Amino acid sequence: MNDSGAVQNIAVVGAGAAGTLTAMRLLRRAAEERDTSCRIWLIDPGATGRGLAFGTDAPHHLLNVPAAGMSAHRDDPEHFLRWLGHRWGPLDFVPRGVYGRYLADSLEAAPRIDGAPGLVRVHDRVVGVAHEPERGEGALSLRLGSGQSLRADAAVLALGNFPSDQSWAPPSLRTSPLFLADPGSAAASGACPSTATCCSSAPA
Repeated sequence: MNDSGAVQNIAVVGAGAAGTLTAMRLLRRAAEERDTSCRIWLIDPGATGRGLAFGTDAPHHLLNVPAAGMSAHRDDPEHFLRWLGHRWGPLDFVPRGVYGRYLADSLEAAPRIDGAPGLVRVHDRVVGVAHEPERGEGALSLRLGSGQSLRADAAVLALGNFPSDQSWAPPSLRTSPLFLADPGSAAASGACPSTATCCSSAPA
């Protein structure tokens, strides 16, 4: 908890599952400690909670873990099930896109303190980070794709999974219309029938 009264800016780079959960935890901790100095910048050009793992809306792209094991809150294991209502049961494998929406809703419902800086959502990309020692140990400057810069006292790099390497595939395969380099892409969603099994390296 910050006792100086100065605003502490924490940048979370990436708004997929890791970044969304990190921002949620920071908001919750600030609320529990009544810390009105914490401002969280959640930076990502994409939709909150989606990322590579949960950005698909294809109904056959399912979680790897049953719904009962996917709560965003360790102290509330049934939180996800309550959010789902009666649409799915505890042993069901829910579509990944549904879970992405759950993460976004959970962040929106995270506790806030009246008068506190709270959360600032920035739809932009971080393209550079530099240390600013003249402002103190750990002081950072984040350069955004728009050309603007953001000063932060700490940063969390929640970058998630990078696109898979395709160098293993021969050119004849990479140019084939049957080659799906990214099973979570919109093109793959339309190419795969609902009964197809698509493989992905994305986490649960």
